[in-house]
Amino acid sequence: MAKPAPSASPFDVAANHSIVAGIGCRRGVTAAEIITLVEHALATANRSPSTLIAIASLDRKAAEPGLLAAAAYFGIPLRTFNAAQLTASGIVASSKIHALVGTSSVAEAAACRAGALISSKLKSASATCALSATGPDFDLSSFGQAGPGNAPASTASIAASRSLTSIAGP
Repeated sequence: MAKPAPSASPFDVAANHSIVAGIGCRRGVTAAEIITLVEHALATANRSPSTLIAIASLDRKAAEPGLLAAAAYFGIPLRTFNAAQLTASGIVASSKIHALVGTSSVAEAAACRAGALISSKLKSASATCALSATGPDFDLSSFGQAGPGNAPASTASIAASRSLTSIAGP
């Protein structure tokens, strides 16, 4: 007799979709902390780092060195949204965050701008991360605002970087 199919979870999305990591963070967060958190979120969601196509966050973080360095590490762009755009996602997570930045969610709301959430928000000491899977009509070129100097590196340098860092660590 065949096993019954497990009940569908709100995070069940086809594994072949591209992934966007929504990141909320404190000022001064290190790239290493963000990289570790994103890698943990991807592993928890059973997704490969090669499916990650962007990091999304609040526009106030567009020049945050740790975010920019994490995006460069993965070879992807950092895209940002203002508080009103994040609030429009409808996610209400924290009145404390709302008082600080004008929206009650950053990580989940930023991820939701790209598609359906595929993971619950994960936290580290200074950052939060939520993942979303993009839909078939997703267009990275019109997703959020591009920050300073965050164009992705060439495919060859991305492959070399991932190869070296997968052996040596972040």
